[in-house]
Amino acid sequence: MVEMRLLKLIPHLPDGVSEIYLHPATKGSAAFAAAIPGYNYLEEFAALLSPSVRNRIAELGIRLVSYSDFATPLTKT
Repeated sequence: MVEMRLLKLIPHLPDGVSEIYLHPATKGSAAFAAAIPGYNYLEEFAALLSPSVRNRIAELGIRLVSYSDFATPLTKT
């Protein structure tokens, strides 16, 4: 999920809540490279920090949220 792909995807998100699945990282490991050969985790990390992606999200009026924004507190029974 690199910057260009995110920029192309974002305008096509449906109304409502969407989740984009990423595995960003700042460095790799032999185990990670063996498990997922060719995965661009550094480019995913860069895409998440991209000013272009952030600006496009703002232009489209998309609100970024986290899981906790939707989690229902557990109640004691």
